[in-house]
Amino acid sequence: INFMEEHFNSVRELSHDLKIADVVAFVDVKKVRVDDSIAADCEKNTGTGQCLYVLTADVKEVFKGTIITTATLEFYESADAVYPKKYFNGPHVVFLSKIRRGQGEVKYGAMENSSRSIKYNVLEKLRKIIDPESPANENDPNDPYSPAYLTKLFNEADAVVFVNVTDSKSLGDYHKTSFSLTATVTEVFKGGLASGQKIRYEDDLLYRPILPEDMGPQVLFLMFEFKGGKSSFDKIDYTLGEIKHGILAALRKIAANPRPTAK
Repeated sequence: INFMEEHFNSVRELSHDLKIADVVAFVDVKKVRVDDSIAADCEKNTGTGQCLYVLTADVKEVFKGTIITTATLEFYESADAVYPKKYFNGPHVVFLSKIRRGQGEVKYGAMENSSRSIKYNVLEKLRKIIDPESPANENDPNDPYSPAYLTKLFNEADAVVFVNVTDSKSLGDYHKTSFSLTATVTEVFKGGLASGQKIRYEDDLLYRPILPEDMGPQVLFLMFEFKGGKSSFDKIDYTLGEIKHGILAALRKIAANPRPTAK
């Protein structure tokens, strides 16, 4: 089994890409057309540059967005010149962002390095991810809601809390992706915080803007930091805290009987 492929198609990575995409769909690509190129012959797949393609696909299943199943969908996807464009054909799961071209017309483009084949049970994993009542896979250490994964995060964090996030403020970095957020604590699983307490924490959203899903009820895994002589919180990178898949019940159980993470 290819470890990198397993990781790329894990529940954790699929959940991350699902959260930031505007549209996620299972499609069957029927046509690939060259739209633009840089230092490349995209018809012959030669050169040192990049090719931009327009893909036409039949929509088989929608996991996020307003695309209609059975509709025909066009979207852009880029690749190195030497990547054979024939590999875009056939069934894929695509993660798309809205882009604007021409007269402000909304089109879709595939997020970089996000498209998946339907191997590694990708369709089944996505169906479970979008169903908030579905239980986590207790035997999958890459499922971000599994007891094993949550225990690992619990042990790494200085504080673990259930909060209501009410406000966000950009920290003004170059990419505009670091934010300071304000939240009110609802429940404490670990750390010296109290219910009803207001906290501020920083979150590096890794080259994306803040989304509505980042606000409201969240579980936070936090690290204490000292900046400018003051203590503060940073959210641990890549953690997912949506209130689904039994995360609150799992954390209450872990907090009541904390155990070391298995090595």
